[in-house]
Amino acid sequence: MRKIMLLFFMLSQVVSAADINQSGAVNQVDLRKHDIVINNRPYKIKPGLSIDNRSELKRGSIVNFVLGDNKVIKQLEVRPNMQIMLPDINN
Repeated sequence: MRKIMLLFFMLSQVVSAADINQSGAVNQVDLRKHDIVINNRPYKIKPGLSIDNRSELKRGSIVNFVLGDNKVIKQLEVRPNMQIMLPDINN
C-alpha cells in the first residue's frame, strides 16, 4: 500500500510540474496589462513574451499557448488566417 501511495505522489508531482499546451479563441486581449481571455477564461501573459504572428492577435483569433504555473502563459502563437466570429461583447 505504501508503494502505491508513493508512486501516486511521485506521478502527481510530475504531472503538475509539466507545462500544458492548449488552443482556443481569444475573447479579449490587453497587452499593456498582460491580460488575455481565451475561451472565457482569464490568463496573464508573461511580460516580455515574444508572440508569433502578433499582428493577427485580436478578438476571435485562434491561438495555441503553453500554460505554466498560476495561469501565466509562457508561449503564445496566433494561428495565421484563422479566426471565428464571436457575439458582440454588449449582448
